[in-house]
Amino acid sequence: MRIRVVFIDTDGDYLNRLKGKIRRDYSQELETGYYENLDLFISSGDKNRYDVAVINANLYERNAIGSITCAILFVSEDNTTGKLDECPVVGKYQRFEELYRSILSVYSDRKTNTSGLVVRSGSAKNLITFASPAGGVGSSTLAIAAAEHLSKKGKRVLYLNLENIAFYYYTGNNGGFDDLMYTIKENSANTTIKIESMVRKTDNGVMVLPAVKNSLDLCSLSDEDIEAFITALERLESIDYLIIDTDFSLTKRTYKLFNKSEVVVMTTDGTEPANHKLKMGLSCLSIYEGEYDIISKIRILYNRFGESYFCSRITTELPVLGSIPRYKASIKEIIDEISEGSIFDGLIM
Repeated sequence: MRIRVVFIDTDGDYLNRLKGKIRRDYSQELETGYYENLDLFISSGDKNRYDVAVINANLYERNAIGSITCAILFVSEDNTTGKLDECPVVGKYQRFEELYRSILSVYSDRKTNTSGLVVRSGSAKNLITFASPAGGVGSSTLAIAAAEHLSKKGKRVLYLNLENIAFYYYTGNNGGFDDLMYTIKENSANTTIKIESMVRKTDNGVMVLPAVKNSLDLCSLSDEDIEAFITALERLESIDYLIIDTDFSLTKRTYKLFNKSEVVVMTTDGTEPANHKLKMGLSCLSIYEGEYDIISKIRILYNRFGESYFCSRITTELPVLGSIPRYKASIKEIIDEISEGSIFDGLIM
């Protein structure tokens, strides 16, 4: 089901440009109407059939706006942002993609959904999880490199870090996850739309969500919240692959995530302590094999591997993606180097 949006602006040329853009690129996402007069829209009887009204802020009249029952988004002529009568204000002159995200955001924040659920037929069929029982072996670096590799192969990839102490290589610790957490906890039918409104692309084409302000934010999400969150992510039509970077723990949350994944990449650096932890972790997971389908999904990846560093491979019948040597370079340079290689070609499905 498409979101029904009405655009109200006295600038007819602007409305015509919007109409052309939406017809070309957003006809599957939006069902639209256009008015050059606010009073005409209110008196037309159409005010109850739309989900979102995008209104030029210069047309604001408290009494008139109060009679509109759908969500309202104001656009400002001077590109200022903020609030007007408790409704969000965004700049009028911006890329339509950004305006579209704002429309998704106000729509997903509605307490009621008079048009019914927005059903997403597509899904992220390929969920790949990176984790390791051995800390400090570069699992996060490899997860990011895998995301970049898939993106360079033309795949639409979203990278999500669910670690307790997360390494936000892309987004910085800039917050912004708070609004999404409220939506998740409310178990809203519009969680997927809220996520879509917040996703941004990195310079390398990988999609990411804003970082949490602090690690306690993620800790407040229950197992059910996380499960609902991932399910909402899978419904995104805009992604082909979902890369999840998470801690390894012997909890139901971890078991369920691994069970839901298409592939689980376990990393070790080949040293005796790391290999021992990996073998112990695999042994613990095998105990629950009757309840969860995990072992068959595991792929081993050796990182910072070199015989001269007293590294060795574990004895296992599990598939091995390969070995990555030690690099003397910055994290970004290492990620660029690994993502350009072929070691993650085995993840392409």
